[in-house]
Order: sequence, then C-alpha cells, then structure tokens
Amino acid sequence: MSIKGNWLPRHSTYCHLHELPLVDLWKESNLTRRFDTSERFKEIAPVILSGELDGEAREATDFDEYLDRRLLDGSSTGWLDKHPLYAACVFCDLLGRALVRLEFSTSKVEQGSQWALYQMGYEVAHKGEPTIFEALNQLKYEIGEPWEGPKKKYGVLYDRLSYDLTGDDYAPFRATLRDHILETWPLGPTDELLGEPVLKRRKHSVITAAREVGMDPRRLRKLLAEAGIIGSEGDDRWDVFDAEVAAPFLNSLNRQVSALELQSELSLSRSQFELLRKDGYLPPSLSGVGHKPLWDVAQARAFINDLLQGAETVLIPREKWVDLAKASQRLKIRPGQILQMITEGRLTRIGKLHNENDYASILVHFEELKSLLKWPDAPGMTIEAFARSVGLKPPQAGRLIKNGHTPATMAQNPKTRAQQYYMQEKDIVAFKGKLVTLRELAILRGQSWQSLRAALREYDVAPFSPDGLDYGLLYEWVVLEANDIAHRPQSF
Repeated sequence: MSIKGNWLPRHSTYCHLHELPLVDLWKESNLTRRFDTSERFKEIAPVILSGELDGEAREATDFDEYLDRRLLDGSSTGWLDKHPLYAACVFCDLLGRALVRLEFSTSKVEQGSQWALYQMGYEVAHKGEPTIFEALNQLKYEIGEPWEGPKKKYGVLYDRLSYDLTGDDYAPFRATLRDHILETWPLGPTDELLGEPVLKRRKHSVITAAREVGMDPRRLRKLLAEAGIIGSEGDDRWDVFDAEVAAPFLNSLNRQVSALELQSELSLSRSQFELLRKDGYLPPSLSGVGHKPLWDVAQARAFINDLLQGAETVLIPREKWVDLAKASQRLKIRPGQILQMITEGRLTRIGKLHNENDYASILVHFEELKSLLKWPDAPGMTIEAFARSVGLKPPQAGRLIKNGHTPATMAQNPKTRAQQYYMQEKDIVAFKGKLVTLRELAILRGQSWQSLRAALREYDVAPFSPDGLDYGLLYEWVVLEANDIAHRPQSF
C-alpha cells in the first residue's frame, strides 16, 4: 500500500508506481465522518487487501506523464507549461469534454473514465494555439446547426470560461477562445462574447453585412464576389471576410430608402419613428423640394449599433427590462428623452434581446430609468440595481457606502415603508466622478477587460481598497489620470 502526495491533485487519475488507476476509497456526505480517516480505513481495509478496489491496469497517457512531470520537475518549454498547472489541467479537461462530442452525443463519461477526457484535451492543447484553433474550427462546423452560437458549439468549455473561470490564471485560455471566435465568427458591437460585450467587429458574413447596408444577401454576395472580397458561392452565414478591409466597399453601397422601408428595416413602429423624428433623431440623408425624403440604411444601422454597444444580452425580458416604446409609454415621456440619457452615459444599464439588433431589441433597466427621472415612487436606485448597472456585486457596493467611500441617500421604501439606502442621481454622479469599474473603463477604452486588467497590473495600478477590503474591480480616476491610463469623461 502507498499514499503519495502527487495523488492529491483532483486531476491525478493514475499511479505511475503500480501502473494502476486511482480509485475513490469512500464517499461520505457528513464532513466529520468523511475526514475521520482512521475509522474509514478500518472499514475498507479488508476490501483493499482483497484487491476488490484495484482498477483495471492501463498504460499512462500523455496527460498522466505531463502532470507527473510538472509535479516533480516544474515547468518546461511547452505551450501548456507557460500557464499555471491547475488552470492548464482544467483547460485540458474542458477541451476534452468539448471534443468528445465529435464522437458521442454527450460530454459526460462514466465514472473512472475521466482520464480519457484529459488525454483528449491534452493531445490538442500541448501543441499550442494553431492546433487548438483547428480543433475549435472542427467543433464549429460539426456540432449543432450553422445558425447556433458559440455556447452551443463549444458547450461546457465556453460556459465555464464565460462565467466561472474568470480569474487571472484562466485569462490566457479565455483569450485563446475569444480570439478564435472573433476571427471566425461575424460578431459585432451588438453581440456578447464570453460574458463581455464585443466592442469592435473583426469579421463580417454576407448576412451581417447585408443587414448593415440594407440589401438582399443574394445581391450583396454577387457584388462582394465581383469586388474580389468573397467567393461567388458558399454559406452566407459562415463565410466571413475582414470587416475593416471591406468597409470602403460596403460604405459605397449606401442604400437610400423611404420612411416606410426604414421602419421595416429597423423594426420600428410608425408612431415611434415620428416621435424620434420630432426629437431630432433619424434625420433623412436626402430631402428637398419635389421629392420624398430618403434615409441611408447603413447610417441608421450605425445609430442602432452605437446605442447597443456594451449592452447586456437578455434572453427573456422580465419586468425589470423594458423596450423603449413601453418605457416611454409607462413613464409618459418621449423615447427621445431615453435616447438622450443613453448617449450622454447617464443611463448605463442597457440590454439587448438575444439574437436581435433592431430598434425593438433595445432594452432599458426600468428601475434605473425611474430613478433618473425622479419618479414619485422611486426614491432612487436600490443598491443592488446600482451595483449591477456599473459592474459590481451588491455586497461590494454596500461596503463602499457603509464605509463612507461614496455617498448614498437614506429614504423610505415605498412598498415596505422601511428606511434604506438608495442611489439618487447626485449620488451616482459623485460615484462616477471619483471611481470607475473595470467593465465601464474597458468599454470607454474600447478593449477587453482581460487586456485592460493586464495593462493596469503593468502600471502597478491596484483596485480601489484604501482599507484593505474587497470593493471589486474598481479604480480611482485620480490614480488612472496620474498614470495617463484614462481620463474621466467631461460630464464628471
């Protein structure tokens, strides 16, 4: 019998001394009993000595050898060796779970077979990013339907890197997946990727380009092919081309349409269109005596895209998320007033209906909007709503207020009549004049939050924490300005 320290990591599944798989000795939900090893060993000693627990002998996999080498000797020069060991092992596991679906309908395997997933992921990952990109491309084309998104294609790999594995150790793996998707998928500023808004489009498909210029995809493909930008045949959803290279050509195709055609293109009702026109939005590109006014579809699309930049993706709108038409009707204001708050940066929590990018897909957080309008029933934004609007966790925002780092207003809850803190407009202005979250700073600078966080570390700029407490990824403007990293908007 042996007990070895290199069996302890969760990713260890093999004993190199005995050439046998490691097995679970016992399972116990009660923590006290689980860790009472002397009693548990007494219970299982006969089974161990009889050999009943011995697994079926197998050869060490490449992953087993890799893990053993790193535990004994440390890092080497391979691609995986550049990264923390635990994170590298998790990535191999997740990549294996994604790749196994190329052969089976599920990423789940039988108990005792997890070693095969690690090996499958390691075979690809240890060779570096080019091989990883090839594997991700295979998943893209062979899993699911062409119209389905990255979450469906990459499964648990995408899911975990999006929402759970967000620490610094996993940043390189997130960046690898993010770069691959941005280079091979037609994602733009109205889309979300790995839980973050896409700030700049790298690739267009015929479909996304046709939507922006307001043209039938079949006609546009012919024009793109004649210009040598894309082939004359293919899949309009998957075939991508460089958005920056194609921009001059697409801009030359600006399509002039009537008011009715524009409303149809943008999913915009006639009443909303007329109200926006009265407030100075969506002016025609051509107007004059003797002919009807015409609108540039690409220009109108760019206006919608600007409003949706950095928006949160909302699968099913609940009571807290409302579209612009409903918000203006319920609060008896004009939609132009809401648009002004968005463009001025005062209304910060913007949502977007999943897989939509028209006017009707723009959502606003109703509680934040009521607070800004000083609606009678809303003494301000709740601390929870304010925290989520700027990219903090509610306990972090509450801690900031409790410890006097940012002001808040004590007011009566209109439903419970209890006194509680609210963030009124003056409080929000004071907060934004002093502090900025990583999420808002990333959107302001037009870069991903991972690369921005790395840059802040290079400048030795630490998150705001004057008393050593956790206030989240929050930074002081005075520190950012002193290091010439960013400057607060003039409105603050």
